Amino acid sequence: MDQRGWRWTDAHFCSLPSQLTLYGITSTPQTNVYTHAKVIEPEGSNKLLVASLTGKIVSVEYQRNGQKLKPSTKEVQFTYIPGDAELVSMDVAHRTSHQGTGLLIGITFLKQTQTEDGEHACMQYLNLYSFSQSEEDSHYVDSVAQTCVTLELDFMPYQLIHTECVREGGLETVFLLSGNDHKVHMYREDHVAPVLRFKEEEIGDFFPELCSPGSSVHWMDIVYVDNHKKRLTAQGLQTGQVFFSLVDVHTTEVLQGWEKVFDSPITCVKIFNPDNQVPFPEFLENIEGKDNSVAEESPVVYNLVVMSSLEPTVVYRNILTNGLDNALYLPGSCCYDIPLCACVADIDFDGHNEILVGTYGQELLAYKLMQEDDQIPVVKKPPSLTKNKMSSPANINSYNMTEPIQSPRQRHLTGSGHTGRDTQGDMKLPRKAKSQENLSSSLTNTQDSVLRGELPEVDLQEPVGDKKLCYKLLWQRSFASPVVGVDRVDIMGDGMDDMVVVTLRGVHVIQPELSEVAQVCLERLRDLAVSRQKGQDEDEEQIQLNIDNQLTSKISSAETSIT
Repeated sequence: MDQRGWRWTDAHFCSLPSQLTLYGITSTPQTNVYTHAKVIEPEGSNKLLVASLTGKIVSVEYQRNGQKLKPSTKEVQFTYIPGDAELVSMDVAHRTSHQGTGLLIGITFLKQTQTEDGEHACMQYLNLYSFSQSEEDSHYVDSVAQTCVTLELDFMPYQLIHTECVREGGLETVFLLSGNDHKVHMYREDHVAPVLRFKEEEIGDFFPELCSPGSSVHWMDIVYVDNHKKRLTAQGLQTGQVFFSLVDVHTTEVLQGWEKVFDSPITCVKIFNPDNQVPFPEFLENIEGKDNSVAEESPVVYNLVVMSSLEPTVVYRNILTNGLDNALYLPGSCCYDIPLCACVADIDFDGHNEILVGTYGQELLAYKLMQEDDQIPVVKKPPSLTKNKMSSPANINSYNMTEPIQSPRQRHLTGSGHTGRDTQGDMKLPRKAKSQENLSSSLTNTQDSVLRGELPEVDLQEPVGDKKLCYKLLWQRSFASPVVGVDRVDIMGDGMDDMVVVTLRGVHVIQPELSEVAQVCLERLRDLAVSRQKGQDEDEEQIQLNIDNQLTSKISSAETSIT
C-alpha cells in the first residue's frame, strides 16, 4: 500500500491546576521534561499523569458515557508530599509476574527546610508508592497513592525511570534515578520485609554500564533484546557525551561499548526499532484448525536518536552493526530553540516508524526516513500565525547536513564572528510569545503543515541503487508553550494510539483524521479477503467486486459514526 500523509488534529486540551499567589494573582504552574508518565490499568483504560513543579499531580483520561467519550481531568492526592514541595521527576511502573501485580509509582521532590542555625537548606526526597493489601485495588492510581515509602536523598535528582532486572527467580521491576552526584542509583522492593519497603542497591552488581558515567546523566534509555539475554543501554550526559552499551544480562558483562561527544548537553536519547512491529494477538494463538505458526523472524534492527542542546538531532542507524558511525541528521531540528523530547511512532500507518521532536521553541516536528530525491508537498503557515520569520519546511529539508556541525562556541573559537546558527540563513529564532495555551486548538488546518499526496514505497533498511536515504520534515505543529514531552498512548481506549503532547502549561491530545483511519482499515481488510479467496475457482475481478459491494455500506457507516 502506498504511503500517505496524515493530518493530526486536536482532540482535547487540559491545563494544569492554577494557583493563587501571595499578591492575589492566579497563575498556572509549570511542568518539566521529567514530570509526566502514562498509566495502563487492567481493564484497558489508559491515562496520563502530569505533575506541576508546585506539587499538583493531574490525571488525564477519557471516560465512556453511553456512546460518547468524555475527557476527564482530576487531581490525584499523593500522600507525604508537602504543600510547598517542588516536584522534579516521576515514573510509573508495573510489577512483573513473580513479584505479583500492581502499580509502582516513584516521585522525587525538593523541600526547603530551616536548620537549627536559622539557615535555609534544600532537602531532596524520593517517594515510592505501592499497594499490596488488595490485588484488585493495586492497579489503580488512587489506591496506590495512599501507601508510601519515603527515602531521603543526598543528591539533586534528575530523571527517574524503571526497567527490569533479571534475577534467578525471574524478572524484577526496579527504579533507576540519576543525580547531580554523577551517579545512577538503583532502588529495589524488599520482598522479605513484612511491610512495604524499598532499598538502594549497588548498581554495579546489576547495571555495570551505569557505574561511572563521569558526569550527570540527563537521560537514559534501556531496551532488552534476544529474549532478555542481552541489554542495550544509552546514556546522555551533561558534558555532551553519549554512551551506548551492549551487555550480557546473565554475566553482567559489557560486551561492546561506543561513545560520542557533542558540544552541548544531551537532552534526550532513545533506542527504537525503525519498523512498527505489532505482536501476534494472544486470542488468535489457539484457534483450532488454523495454522498459527509464525515464520522465523529476521534480526531486529535498532536505531538510536540523540538530541543535544545546540546541535541538530542525529539518528544512528543499525547501532548493533555500525555502532555510532552511520548517522543521519534531522534537518531543522535545532532551528526552534532547544530540542527537548522525542517520540517514535508510525504516524502515517505505513509500517515504518517516524520521529517526532518537541522543542522549547513551541514546535512539534515530524520526520520520516525517505529517499533523498523524494519531494514532500507541504502547506506553508499563514504569516499571521506567528511573529517569527520561519524558513519553510522545504528549505529546512534542503539544509546541507554534510557540512560539519558547529556550535556557537566553536565558531567563536575559529574567529568567524557569528553568534547564532546561520548555516541556513536566519536560524536564530526567538521563542514565540503567545498568551493562551489553547490557541493552537483554534488554528486552521493549514497550520498543521499537512502532507498530502502519494509517496513511493521505500525500503528503509538499505539505499536503492545510488539513491541515498535521509530524514525529511513531514509536518510541524505550533503550540503556545514550549513542548517538554511527547508520548504515544491509547488514551481513548479505541485500539489506536493517540499522541499526547505535554507543554509547560498543559496537555494536548492529538489524533489522526479518523475517517482516513477507517478507510485504511477497510482497504486492508479487503486485501486480506482477496488473498484468502484467490485459491478458489472464481475470477479475481468478480472476487474484488463482491468484496467491494460488501464493504461499501460499512465504509459509509464507519465514516458516519466517526464524524
